[in-house]
Amino acid sequence: YFQQYDYYNNNMKKYFYCSFGFVFICSIIIYVYLYFFETDFPKLPSQLIENYHKLLPHGYVAVHSGDDKGVDNTFNVPLEQPTHLSKNSTRSSKQLQQFRKKTELSNETGIANRGTSDDINRQVSVDEKNHCPNNVEVFQLLDSEESLVKQIDSHSCLTEGTNFQISISIRKCVCLSGWKGPQCNIPNIILSSTLPTTITPILRQAPRRVINAFPINIEFELLQARFHELSGLVDVYVILESNYTMNGSARPLFLQDKLREGVFGIEAKKILYVCLGYFPKGADKDGWISVNLHRDYIGEAGLAERLRGWRHDDWFILNDADEIPRRELVVFLRSHDNIPFPVSVRYKTTTFGFFWGNKHASQLPTAAPMAYMRDVINYKCNGLRGLYRQGLQTAAFAAFKQSFPELPVSAWVAGIGLSYGGWHCSWCSRIEGILSKLVSAPNCDFPRWGGYPEKRDLGYIRNLVAKGVWFAGEQQVYVAANPASIDYAPGYFMQHKKEFSYILYNPYNST
Repeated sequence: YFQQYDYYNNNMKKYFYCSFGFVFICSIIIYVYLYFFETDFPKLPSQLIENYHKLLPHGYVAVHSGDDKGVDNTFNVPLEQPTHLSKNSTRSSKQLQQFRKKTELSNETGIANRGTSDDINRQVSVDEKNHCPNNVEVFQLLDSEESLVKQIDSHSCLTEGTNFQISISIRKCVCLSGWKGPQCNIPNIILSSTLPTTITPILRQAPRRVINAFPINIEFELLQARFHELSGLVDVYVILESNYTMNGSARPLFLQDKLREGVFGIEAKKILYVCLGYFPKGADKDGWISVNLHRDYIGEAGLAERLRGWRHDDWFILNDADEIPRRELVVFLRSHDNIPFPVSVRYKTTTFGFFWGNKHASQLPTAAPMAYMRDVINYKCNGLRGLYRQGLQTAAFAAFKQSFPELPVSAWVAGIGLSYGGWHCSWCSRIEGILSKLVSAPNCDFPRWGGYPEKRDLGYIRNLVAKGVWFAGEQQVYVAANPASIDYAPGYFMQHKKEFSYILYNPYNST
């Protein structure tokens, strides 16, 4: 038919080619824009989710998890990630390395820096500020030149626990308040512990290194207090932050921004920043998947892949961001050999601030040597937090004991009776921060109060804080703490009472 109308035929071809070319060029422009400039893709109806992954940046796929109320809980996760998740939400180191080769830049060209991760200080554009950095570098632990003891005649006195002004005059170790022993090396917190009496701590000349790890959300007041409490004791803080909340909502990388702004000063040089850039499949239904992944990712992506130069007897201390171990405990651990593990800490537990005390203190497994973390539990930090007993029954543990007989194994608790091993200040924030934690909480530990609209009212939360009532009901469940007690709050807060009055004293109850 077209052969009879050559003129018409040729023009139709031109129109077709021009139209096709125009649509193709527009598609390329839109894709480039979405790839480089659009950080939050619009959520699409559930029937289009299967095709939605075609619009996402390379290496990501959209996962839809609508709830019974018709809420579209679409989130982006790495394309390869769902197939690598095991039933317990963790990945083996081999799988993690294979996944990283596809999604991150290689670290092989990076040079180990001297005690810091320079990638967090690089200049970035606004468009990428809420994305995890790709050019991660390793953190090289250095040997400390610190001397733990000072000689007075024939006496070796622990520097941290000795009053040298008096000691020098009488030619022997005279202890500061809170310290005991002929070398002033035993703090009261250890005297108030279940450390086996058959154990004799051996004072060292040089310290064991300390690695303190925890995930963080918005607990930045407590982070400052931790830096102050443990100043000069911790060699590296391995801090995990995610650009997703525990329930899968996108969140800014607050800590990354603060590090780039230099908020933490000299302490920033000790931070190994670990960023978790995806939300695990299934965690919207079972929140423990997300909780467990945050701790295990610290070990797999932080300790295993990016921490260098550690020794087998270096201490690994795992906390949550709202748990701060006492200085005296960490001094004792780093200053002695022949200390058994795992070490549990009994924390003084408060809620909404240090003014509402819980009737029961929290007691959590906290510390173990790095060789145990590597050889027995394969850097999976949940193997320390409450699950270490499973590791003690394995062949890997038997091999560990044979390889490191100088690391005694005997579980004990620091801080029993009226002496606590640290502070656990849960939900310690202004009411806006409490609301933020409420709505971002994982989908576990039911009932999940963030799912109830009436519980999210700021006036309601203010009333709870004022009366010492939990979200479950109107009956007071917390007891007023005594501000005059010696361990009322970490020293940093007590030195800045005006600045942190809202977590030191009840802001909504004048009495």
